[in-house]
Amino acid sequence: MTKLKVEILKTLKYREKIHKKGSIIDIPISTFHKLSLKGLVRAYYPDVSEEELPYLKKEFELLFEQHFKRLTKIPVSISEIKTQNPNLYKKLKEAESRMDEAFLSFDYQTFTSSMEAIESALKEFAHAEVA
Repeated sequence: MTKLKVEILKTLKYREKIHKKGSIIDIPISTFHKLSLKGLVRAYYPDVSEEELPYLKKEFELLFEQHFKRLTKIPVSISEIKTQNPNLYKKLKEAESRMDEAFLSFDYQTFTSSMEAIESALKEFAHAEVA
């Protein structure tokens, strides 16, 4: 399970321990999503300045937007894959998780390679469906 360094924004109890505002802890990505939605934590990037964060986020969002546009051109639905090829569906979900983790850690290489893996697998599936 991949963990992410986070900054505590409001005092919270996590795993039977009280963490005060400003503390830095490691938590699983899935927990990060839940706690960040509640405004309790934010990702901690010690090597990235506050000024760089919006630029990096925007760069990754643009990459994802382009990825999404390419996906809409592939004539296959995820429900088809889930029922017809459960192994491929599992691989796609794993690649999606890697992409999510890469977005949160600004790992450009993993982010782009995960996008490429997803697109390639979907194109292959769509091509096999036509044939």
